Amino acid sequence: MIRTLAVAALSLLAQAGKHKGPLPGQGIDWHGDWDVAIKEATARNVPMLFYAAQDGSAQCKAMAESTWTDRKVIDASRNFVCIVGDQTTGHGANEVILGREKVKLCSQYYTIPCEKHVEGSKVAGRFFQGQYTVPITVFAEPGGKELFNKQASLNAGDMVKQMNDALSKVTGEKVPLPAWQAAKQLVKDAEAALEKKDGKKAVDAYTKIGKLSRSPWFKDTSRDGLDKVNTEGEKLLQDALALGTAAEKKKALQTIADDFKPLRVSAQAKKELDALK
Repeated sequence: MIRTLAVAALSLLAQAGKHKGPLPGQGIDWHGDWDVAIKEATARNVPMLFYAAQDGSAQCKAMAESTWTDRKVIDASRNFVCIVGDQTTGHGANEVILGREKVKLCSQYYTIPCEKHVEGSKVAGRFFQGQYTVPITVFAEPGGKELFNKQASLNAGDMVKQMNDALSKVTGEKVPLPAWQAAKQLVKDAEAALEKKDGKKAVDAYTKIGKLSRSPWFKDTSRDGLDKVNTEGEKLLQDALALGTAAEKKKALQTIADDFKPLRVSAQAKKELDALK
C-alpha cells in the first residue's frame, strides 16, 4: 500500500508537466486546520511543526523555494504534522491535474491551495501574543504544547537539525506519514465495501490497519471497524434466516460464513448452516 502511494505520487508529477514545485505526495504535507492537525499528531505520536510567514519577506520566500523543497527536509517532515500560516492571497496559483481533477495549488507552498495557508495563519494566536517576526518555526508536542521555536530563516541543513531535535523529545513509537496515509485510505476502502455489503473486503481492510502499527489509534480503529463489520454481518444473518427456502438460506449463510471470517458472525452463520444439514 505504501509503495502504491509513492507510485501514485510519481504519476501526479508526470501529469503536472512544468509545475516548478513538488506536488502532494512529493512535498511537505502542509495543513491549515489546527483541529485536524492535532488529531493526526496525537494519533501518530509525532511532533508538530508550525511555520509562520508573510509576503514581501525575502527570507520567507527563500525558505519556501529552498528549505521547504529540499529532499532531506521533506523526508524529515514525514515524522511531523506540518502547518503553514501565511495570510497572503497573492502568491498566484498553478493549475495541475491530480488524478482526474484540475486543482489550483499555491505557487509558493506548492502542495496546497492558498486558502489552506491563509487558514493556517490563525494558528499563530496559539503560540504568540501580539506582534512577532517572521519567518518563525514552532516545534510542539503531539498535543500542541510548544517545545521550542526558531525565529530566523533556516537553511535545509539547519532545519533538519532542529527537526531531529524536536523528534528526539517525543518518546514512544512514531507513525510515519506513509503508514498514516495508507491507514486512512484503508478506512475509506472499508467504508465503501460496507456500503456495498462486501464483508470480505471490509474485514480485509480493517485487519490490515491493525497490522500497520502498534499505535493505539491503529489498533482501536481496526477493532472498532471489525466490530462495525460484525454488526452489519449480523443484519445479513437475520435476513438470511428469514429467506423462504432451505436452499436460499444455505446459500446466504455460506456466504456470510466465508466472507466474515474470522468474526463472530461467521461462526454464528456456520452454526446455523450446520443446523440445516
